[in-house]
Amino acid sequence: MPLPVAALTPVALKLGGYALVAAVAWGAARRVPAEGPRCARREGALDDLPEGARLTRASAGGDARLDADARLRRSVRLGAGGPGVAAEFAGQARLKLRLLRAGR
Repeated sequence: MPLPVAALTPVALKLGGYALVAAVAWGAARRVPAEGPRCARREGALDDLPEGARLTRASAGGDARLDADARLRRSVRLGAGGPGVAAEFAGQARLKLRLLRAGR
């Protein structure tokens, strides 16, 4: 017995949404200009970050510094041994504040 079309509508809408997101991501990736060689020092610093997020604060002699770093790695597979995708986010940030005396 054939399935009614109305029963397949939610599945078709969901797949259409995924296809739209994939098409937009593909189009955006095609528009990004190719970059030159990567800085090995920066890549090494990002690779050495521990998993998770960290925020540290330091102050000395009127100077204040706030450092933040984060690393998140996730992978998704289709089935137990099937193909998959691995994604990694790593970033570092620093905010430095220094008090200035009046008149200088």
